[in-house]
Amino acid sequence: RRRHLQGPLIDADLDGTWPLPLAQPEAVGLSTQRLSEISRWSDGWVGSGKLPGLFTAIARRGKLVYAHSSGSADVASGSPLTQHTLVRLYSLTKPLVSVCAMVLYEKGLFQLDEPVSHHLPSFANARVLLASGEIVPAEREVTVHHLLTHTAGLTYGDSDTAVDEAYKAAGCGWDAPYHLSLSDFVDRIGRLPLAFHPGESWRYSYATDVLGRLLEVISGLPLDRLMDETLFSPLGMADSGFVVPPEKLPRFAAIYEASEAPGRVGAVARQRRRFERGGSFATLLWSLRRSANAGSEQGSDRGSCSDRGRGSDRGSGGVSPMEGKGAPRALRLFRESDDLTDVLVGLPRESRASTSRTSARVAVVSCAARPGPFDSALEPKVLQPLAGQPVLAHVLRQLHDGGVNKVVLVLGARGALIRSTLAEMGLSPQLEIRFVDLGATFANGFAASLLAARSEVGEADFLICTPDHLFDCSLVPRMRRALIDAAGGDG
Repeated sequence: RRRHLQGPLIDADLDGTWPLPLAQPEAVGLSTQRLSEISRWSDGWVGSGKLPGLFTAIARRGKLVYAHSSGSADVASGSPLTQHTLVRLYSLTKPLVSVCAMVLYEKGLFQLDEPVSHHLPSFANARVLLASGEIVPAEREVTVHHLLTHTAGLTYGDSDTAVDEAYKAAGCGWDAPYHLSLSDFVDRIGRLPLAFHPGESWRYSYATDVLGRLLEVISGLPLDRLMDETLFSPLGMADSGFVVPPEKLPRFAAIYEASEAPGRVGAVARQRRRFERGGSFATLLWSLRRSANAGSEQGSDRGSCSDRGRGSDRGSGGVSPMEGKGAPRALRLFRESDDLTDVLVGLPRESRASTSRTSARVAVVSCAARPGPFDSALEPKVLQPLAGQPVLAHVLRQLHDGGVNKVVLVLGARGALIRSTLAEMGLSPQLEIRFVDLGATFANGFAASLLAARSEVGEADFLICTPDHLFDCSLVPRMRRALIDAAGGDG
């Protein structure tokens, strides 16, 4: 049986090199007993042959309370899976390339609304392949903003649509990065039809492959060197690069895929080709630090690296109905273990230094999503009881305790039930709740529900909060302060 150090649940055979201070689980509001169940669960997955190795670490409030390793980094050699193991980042490459792009943007090397064709001529005179089979001129040019938000009309060539078939026919399908250089690949992509007019929809795609090539052209540097000079070296990310050097290969985890035999995994040879899909790597130590501190930690890191950088993170952009000239700023609340893990700040384009609307005491809570697996036939998930109160009641109270005095509640299916339940809960009369009822048949998604709330929000700054994620009320003033600081104001 694996031993643990006294206090935090850290495997005794992991060394003491950690990027965070250690703490007992109970000191940060977690349960030692419940965390121990994770070890049993992960050991079971490895023991059954479903996974070769699994490393789990949990930090809360900046303290590491749990770390457990099951299996190995390489089944053949039996090398241990530790916090120093190098692993491929895959799609976590995307935000790294996007951050690199924003560094160049802040240096004034391009504008977000600048047409990509200014630097990549193959994107000039873009065309769109309609569902009818007709090819028409694109209504607007593809811009850098479109690449960053996966709204350029590109795809991955991995489906059965007409555009995807065109990608495959041009040699730009899912396996294209294995046999084309970045410049050749992007040149081919630019000559293919788009799946939709730029900015009119969202699709996960090769957008950041194109962005990576764009950065090469703008900077005059290969992407690997640009990433090193812009991100990795300044941040002290010593284990970073496009290729794992020979002296670090013993720490590089083997990569596996499922085999046909039930409960077994099959090994895939390590690849060292530059810009290959899945070729990026990072230490688990770096991943833990970044997850726990949301990029706020300063100092030296064991790092990450980028492969080709295939697009910004799923859901991190898209067409936002809250953007545009004169749009109020929006902060969206994401929470993980009482730590603020992501704050998106959008400032009015005509006045980023304005401080006239920085109170952010209005919150928009959308309950208009389609029913999910936790919604029963009679009761939506937001009304499920927790400690004697519906989940939604806890969310509203935390917003109010954090300084919010007005909530715009967007309703969809079973909106009448939600409204009547709130009326019976005895919430503070000082919290103003305004309803926007989109009807039981509303099915246009989260972004459309936010747009419907705009009439109630007006010109005020506002927070966006999901109705079924609990959080500490102290996050609300922290988010408001982030908005005020970004606007250059003093509150």
